Amino acid sequence: MVGEFGLSDAISVHDNESGFTLIELLISLVVLSFGLLGLAGLQVQVVKANAFNRDMTIAAAIGTGLVEEAVAVARDVGIADQNFTNLFSGNDDPANPQAFDLSALANTGTIGNDPYSGRYRWNRMVDMRANFAIVDVEVRWPNRYDPSNDHQLRFRDVVQ
Repeated sequence: MVGEFGLSDAISVHDNESGFTLIELLISLVVLSFGLLGLAGLQVQVVKANAFNRDMTIAAAIGTGLVEEAVAVARDVGIADQNFTNLFSGNDDPANPQAFDLSALANTGTIGNDPYSGRYRWNRMVDMRANFAIVDVEVRWPNRYDPSNDHQLRFRDVVQ
């Protein structure tokens, strides 16, 4: 059947048709944009956490390396003896052994090649006791978001 404008009834507009209105589409776009802004904020936090974890890993490697170096030197020179004696102190007289002083390992420095040049500062302290030594290492690096408050890691090992 043909209507008054030449259109058939099959393509005529009905009031009960469903679909999205322009307002519904705009509201859904606003909701979607808020969700995407939340994801962008989360991405910023992930990048910050990744940078901090990288710095923490580098500082941990520096600190454990410095502690292990002091422990290895101490064990090489015989600090494991009950009386801390060794023959590497320039004294080759076994009747008059001299104690090896690990305090020569107490020092400070900076570590890092590009792009970390000088970012990691470390301090190694050695406390000699009667028959053991305590090796303390502190590694510091700048806080990117609070320059007045450095990050730090501390390590301690007892050498017997």
